[in-house]
Parts: sequence; C-alpha cells; structure tokens
Amino acid sequence: MQIKTGEKQHKQVGRLIVLAFISFLLLWVAIPAKTWADDPLPDAALRDVLGENDIVVDNTDTAVTRTGTWSTGTSNPGKYFGSNYEFVNGGTGQVQTIKYTPSIPQTGVYEVFMVFSSSSNRADNVTVQVSHQGGVATQTVNQEKNGAVWYPLGQYTFTAGSSGYVQINVSGANGYVIADAIRFAVPVPDPVDPGPLAVNEPLGPVIFRSGFEAGSVGVTDPSDTGTITRITGTDTSVSAPNDWTTHLNGYSKFGDLVFEGHSGGDTSTSRFAKIVSDPTPGGSGNKVLQYWLGNSGGSADRGRVQALLKNNTNLTEVFYKYRMYLHPDIELVKQSVDPNGWFTLAEFWNQPSWTSGAQYPFRMSLNLTKDLGVGKPFKLRISGQTTPTSSEDDTTQFVTIWEERNDWNVPTGVWLNMEVYYKQGDGNSGRFYLAITPDGGEKRVVFDVTNWTYHPQNPAPEGLTHFHPLKLYTSRSLTNFVKDHGGALQIFWDDLEFWPSMAPDAALRNAVGPNDIVVDNTSTGAVKTGVWSTGNSNPGKFYGSDYNFVNNGTGQTATYSPVISTAGMYRVYATFIGSSNRSNSVPYTIFHNGVTSTVSVNQRITSYHKMWYPLGDYYFSSGTGNYVQINSAGTSGYVMADAIRLEPL
Repeated sequence: MQIKTGEKQHKQVGRLIVLAFISFLLLWVAIPAKTWADDPLPDAALRDVLGENDIVVDNTDTAVTRTGTWSTGTSNPGKYFGSNYEFVNGGTGQVQTIKYTPSIPQTGVYEVFMVFSSSSNRADNVTVQVSHQGGVATQTVNQEKNGAVWYPLGQYTFTAGSSGYVQINVSGANGYVIADAIRFAVPVPDPVDPGPLAVNEPLGPVIFRSGFEAGSVGVTDPSDTGTITRITGTDTSVSAPNDWTTHLNGYSKFGDLVFEGHSGGDTSTSRFAKIVSDPTPGGSGNKVLQYWLGNSGGSADRGRVQALLKNNTNLTEVFYKYRMYLHPDIELVKQSVDPNGWFTLAEFWNQPSWTSGAQYPFRMSLNLTKDLGVGKPFKLRISGQTTPTSSEDDTTQFVTIWEERNDWNVPTGVWLNMEVYYKQGDGNSGRFYLAITPDGGEKRVVFDVTNWTYHPQNPAPEGLTHFHPLKLYTSRSLTNFVKDHGGALQIFWDDLEFWPSMAPDAALRNAVGPNDIVVDNTSTGAVKTGVWSTGNSNPGKFYGSDYNFVNNGTGQTATYSPVISTAGMYRVYATFIGSSNRSNSVPYTIFHNGVTSTVSVNQRITSYHKMWYPLGDYYFSSGTGNYVQINSAGTSGYVMADAIRLEPL
C-alpha cells in the first residue's frame, strides 16, 4: 500500500482523513517517492560524486540526534544515501527535529549539501538550519523536487571540532519531511581559464553572409505583426553572397529559412523576433536580430522563438558563424536554486519527428545550463537524442545517446563570436564542433565531439533535413521566473555566415614550436611502472603513433624525463583524448629544479582533442634530472598517458 496525499491545494481537505489513518499505516509502510517531473536525473550512485576529503553524516550515524519519533524508509533505492532514510509527516502538525553534527578536521570553508528523495507529497517549506562559525543560517528547502542529488545549502566557515551542525525542523512543514544524509565538502573552484586553444577554420567558398542592416527586410505575419516570418533583401554592408533569397535559400542543399514563435495561444505580446537597432554598448548605427520571450501564459508549458532552415537536401555537413549577445536579464536565472532543465540555443535534426513518415528521428541540442544552486555560473551542454516518432514534445520518450558538458563559464552582456560545425556520421565519424571568441578575448574550442549525429538504427540517414541555427527555447517556469523578477529572456544575433564545410584538423605536431621539447609515451625518456594498455583509436587526436591507458588504476605510473639543454622557465603541456569515462582527477606531478608540484587534471574534458593542455610554468635546471609523472593511484575511470611538451618561455 502507498500513502498518497494530494497536491498542496488538497492537503488541508485531506488532513482529517490522514490523521485518522496515519498511525496505523506508518507501522508497516514507507512513504512513496513518486518522482517529480522536473527532477534532474538521479545519480546512479551518490557515493560516486563524493570528493576525497568530503565528510558525510548519514542518518544512521551516531553523530545524528533527534527529538520526537521518526520513521524509516527504503523506497526507491538509488535515490537516497546509505541503507535508508527517515521521515515525518509535517502536514499533521509534527514538531520533530534531526541534527547532524560533523567532526571537522580543520577550520575552513566547506560547502554543505543535503540529499532527499523527492515527491509531490513532500513539504515545499522544510526549514533547515546550518550552524557555522559566523552564526546560524536558516533557509527553506522544497523537497517536492531536486531529489536524489546533493542539494546545495551554501558555503560556510566551520571551526575544527564538533561545534557546527545542520538541523532539519519539521515544525510548520506542509507535507512529508525527509531526513537522509548531510555532506560537508571543500569547495572546488571553477576551472582555471586555459588560455587560447588550437582552432579550425571554415572551408569555402562562403554560401551566404549578412548582418541585419537596412537592406535586410523582415517580413511580418499579418496576424502577428510583431514577429517576422522570414527575411528578404540584400545586406549591402557586406560583399556578395549577401542576398537572403538568391544566395541563402538559393543554395542547392538548403531549403527555406523561416522564423517561428511558439508559446501556446500567445502572440507577440509574449514573444517576438524582429530586426532592431543594436541596443548593446557601442552598437549605435548597427542593426541586429532580437529574440524576446517575456511570458509563457495560457496553457503553454514552454515558449520559443527560432529560425528554422527546413526541407534541406543532402546536407551532410555545414559550418556557420554568427554573433550572439545574451542580454544581462538572463543573469536573473541564477537567483533560482533550481537547475535550468533546458535553455536551447540551437537544434539539429536528422529526420525530425514532426515530418510525415519519420521512422528514425534524431536531434542534437545545444543548451545553456546552470547547476543546482543559487549563483551557479552558466555552462554549455550538447547532446544527441533519439526522439518519439510524433510531433508531441513528450520528453519522457527522448533517449540520450551521448552528452557532453563544458566547464567554460558562459558570460552575458558581451558579444560572443560563435563558430559551429555539424557533420553527419556514426560514433566514429559524426562530429559537432563549437568555438567561441568573446569580444576582446581569444578564440577557444568549447566542444569537439566525435559521436552519432543521426539515429543509430537509421539505415539511410538523409542529412540535416531541418535545423534551428538561432534558437531561444525554454520552459514556462524559467521564462516566468525571469518575468517575475523584473526581466525578460532576450538574445540578440548578428553577422550570420554559412559555409559548406570546415578545414581539416591541424595535426598536434603543427602546434609544436622549433625549440619545444616533446616526450611521447613511446620515447626512451618515458618509463612506465605497472601494466598499461596501448590504444590508437581516434586518429588525429593523439600525438605520435599511439597512447597508453589504464582503467581504475591502482598506482601505475608513467614518468616523462625531458633532456633540458638550457636551464630556464618552461610552460608544460600534456595531451590526452577526453571522454566522459575518463578520470576527472588525474595527478600530474612536475619535478622541476629540485621542487615538486602536482596538478590535478580532469581528463573528461573533450575540448582538448588535438590540443595541448597547459599544466603551468616552471623553472627547469639543465640535464635529465627533471620529470613529469602521471599516477593512477586513487583515480576512478580511464587514465590516459600520451605526450608531454615543454615550451621555453
């Protein structure tokens, strides 16, 4: 049997019924954990996300004290930490508390998390107190959602010992309160900016180029005059090919470029796309395309404004450039603790689900994301998914084939020069590439993914039949959250260019300077201990003839000893093939001039395919007494050992 309470509006009505039966039922049943639709995907093993020095106090530990009676539950394994969790129905006026008291090894800043299984019958107003060096911080946690993950409670300074604690209070809660585990972790800083990276260039001749200057005319829909449906004319501020009809739609592989806005039955009062004067700093006299999504009302559960290049023929690859400006109003999203489930900037369809006769629909989505927690930075995610063979947006039927996330913090309020490449192919030949250059900054590769770009079961993929090169698409809840905080979701676009392809990859050897010192895994200066395997898959993404690897290592080492002819400062680099199954904390120890330094490298980063990853600048004495060592001890996942490079400064 399961206890089911209604949504909050029905809780008061059902309270008397619940009071009549609750004592009997709690003797033999754990409360249900019906997953809330907006929950992030549950962590397969919560223990896997723990850092080496994290402190976890579980509800079963002796460091936990309680007032009143708590019940024990084990429903939905994998969504709680340890062997069980505890719960109380706060909706019946209970006043129990549960306190977690960690043993802090040394005074310092710790990030505090809690974990709970979520459901629609949980309280959305659970009071949680964090007692720390500076006092007691109190916050309200909504346990209806964001379950089965480490939910952030903030960063606080704790004194060494057991003076700090986290306490969950049931009093005043309007549903079930879950008490599971509390985690104290040393905060992990954002990745250090690695500097400029090797990039690719488009392969011509250019198909079409245009800003949105006076010669570009937005054609409006008579029934929705605030939103353009297409653009015609010629942007005379740039040279040909610059005609929206003759050159863009006239390209043999392109179909028709149209603009669409969807938000239920809403019109341009809620969203629009139109050509406007550039309102950004320094934009006087320039024309840009504006997308605006201010509200998702009525029955709409989402909203979108998008360009659609549809009915393409044999478009198996394409490279395009554009400029994008994320309006500072988007920063309001960071005030929400919730992760933004999707905020799509571009979408690529190989046989779309909404077209007649679709059997193998597949899409790739480029999304702006934010992790769980207030103030978390924006990141980017690209994913490949099979989709249902219908026009329904039933996301429960979407199957993610692959997904890549990037650690680069995406800025708002600055123009970003975007370069995108799509190539149809399977797990070994399909490709998605994205490079970004912020105005005033340097170009870097954000994604360079080799994977399926069409449905794996499709025997005859037809290329990129439809795609949205410029898109603003997100949920009603996110749109209205920004609206309720005084803003609107806005993106500006400019300087659009399309090219047939991308230039071939530059070899890693091309990035080596004439005086650089390279020690490859096959060099005599590379000595390995323990058993390493040899690989040569993904040609062009490693240095030399092959690389070495070990899975879930137990202390294998690879030591690279360069011959230094001239003592001095050198910048040290490593190369590896990044993937999601790699270790995210591979220790590289650099012995330089009698001193040892260790750098932890996240080898899951895919942006460093065919690139040199910087390990820092060090002074090396002459001779052979210096080295760089990779150690697999304590790692989880694959550890890659390829080449080490020293660049004299």
